[in-house]
Amino acid sequence: MKPSVLAVAVSAGRAGDILLRNGMVQDWGTTERLARKAEDIQTFLRNLIAGYNPDVVVTESVGKGCMKHPGTKALIEALASEAAEHEVLDICAPIPRAYPSRFERAVALAQRHPALQGYLPNRRPYFYENTPRGYLLFDALALAESALSGPPKDQ
Repeated sequence: MKPSVLAVAVSAGRAGDILLRNGMVQDWGTTERLARKAEDIQTFLRNLIAGYNPDVVVTESVGKGCMKHPGTKALIEALASEAAEHEVLDICAPIPRAYPSRFERAVALAQRHPALQGYLPNRRPYFYENTPRGYLLFDALALAESALSGPPKDQ
């Protein structure tokens, strides 16, 4: 039996979470409000851990290769520190970059997890458009799957 995995991805002050049980998507969600302070995002994660009781919590690594805004990096670091406070295995891993774009990764993940098909954008967004909020779910799912597949490989 695979462990239950809660993965949280952050982008532009919003967070998306995915819960996997036995390798299958059990639940998911995104924040409605922007998280501006570390306390907001920590409370968000604390509530998820209390509600889902996962075995593993995965957050994005903000080390080498992370090109996120400094404010977003601070929120991710706050998530990681909150996860370390709980009796779960907390993992910081880079989002796997096995596809040429987030859109192609989202398409591949949606094929493996049909429950998330509705969050897939109809087309790849142009560079000047805002990133679709559904991408947060696919970023979190990529983190969760990477945690289940073993230690991260250098990218």
